[in-house]
Amino acid sequence: MTESTTLWVVLALALFWAVGAYNRLVRLRGQVLLAFQPLDARMAQFIALLQEQSPMAFDPLRTHPALAGSGLWAGLQAACTQFDVSLRVVRKQVLDAESVAALQSAYTTLQVWWDRLVTECHEQRPQTLPASWQIAWMDNRRLVGDTLEAFNQAVQVHNVAIAQFPALVLARIFGFRSAGSL
Repeated sequence: MTESTTLWVVLALALFWAVGAYNRLVRLRGQVLLAFQPLDARMAQFIALLQEQSPMAFDPLRTHPALAGSGLWAGLQAACTQFDVSLRVVRKQVLDAESVAALQSAYTTLQVWWDRLVTECHEQRPQTLPASWQIAWMDNRRLVGDTLEAFNQAVQVHNVAIAQFPALVLARIFGFRSAGSL
């Protein structure tokens, strides 16, 4: 084999490797995007639960009027708004680590406000929150946990792939960045 032929064979192998490695990175990116879809649907369910329920929607005979003006209810609504905005941003840029970190913070805040509301209602205003609503919230929280695992696993595989040499070179050239996990 001549030097020219050897050079062409090496260049062809490098090209085929680069195409294969790039396709793998794109496929892993797609898997992260696919893993986010069920998580997005589950997280959006929290917003739907809060929008369909309000202190005024409860049975008026059971609802304590102070709940409507409660700082806890207002805090929960504000946390829901923050969560909704963060979720909308992540839908547009699932692989952006900062946006995902903001969503994680908003999700945690929403859960803290929910837990505070439930605790106060159980201690000071029994029977204020319908049991069906509390069960729906807890079921959804469990389902979010299940879909969260799949999303975080896809993110981890993606991040490991773009950090490995020599795919790291392609990742930098084509702008692949580490994704954030929840």
